[in-house]
Amino acid sequence: MLKCQFEKDKQTLICKFSERMDSENSPAAATMIDEKLEELLNKNEIQISVENSNKYENLKIVFDLEDVNFVSSAFMRNCIMFAKKVQLEYFSIINTHPFIKKTFKIAGLDNMMEIL
Repeated sequence: MLKCQFEKDKQTLICKFSERMDSENSPAAATMIDEKLEELLNKNEIQISVENSNKYENLKIVFDLEDVNFVSSAFMRNCIMFAKKVQLEYFSIINTHPFIKKTFKIAGLDNMMEIL
């Protein structure tokens, strides 16, 4: 369902999802990502922003959807939630299939975040 890899030199957390990111799988995925962020924070590999304690400092989050064939509104909510935990320009979604990209566009999220 989800594999997270942290590239320390790039300060980038890459989350690779698979199959359906529906209302059943999305909450568990969000929990796993939060746990990974907490682990990285505890290891001092990432830091909380000095200006805003709700954001991470210089952290990039990338959601890789190459193996995803469906996204629900619950997953889109996760995207918004994690985009807000970093600066919006530091959040991106990659390897998005055209019909999933269209779903993000219809929801208006293509104006808020980078979707490739």
